[in-house]
Amino acid sequence: AHLLQFCNNFKDPGIQHYGNGNLFSDIRDEMDDIFCSLPAPKCSKDGAKINMSVFYNAAGGCFYGKCKVHLMNGTTKLIKDIKPGDRIAPYGGMIRFVVKTICQNQKANMVIVSIK
Repeated sequence: AHLLQFCNNFKDPGIQHYGNGNLFSDIRDEMDDIFCSLPAPKCSKDGAKINMSVFYNAAGGCFYGKCKVHLMNGTTKLIKDIKPGDRIAPYGGMIRFVVKTICQNQKANMVIVSIK
């Protein structure tokens, strides 16, 4: 998107300033339709229903807490249990901090976090 300087989705704040014309809006809207038609992620353990609208929020979190991730030590862990110091496979990126968002009724009030 940056290379071609066009806004292809609503989530990335870095590309929202590229174009406000019909072409740009059409591309973004088409990508939104594709995103909204994707099936919801499958739960790792329980069979609870997930509505994709939970993830359709530019200010929302990136991961559902009950998804599993692989760690560099060969184990797996639920996203909700990730803590600073964990290393995520396959590249070994170390978790520096975790922001957890509690959602009620599939909505969350977001806060601004600053590091001092």
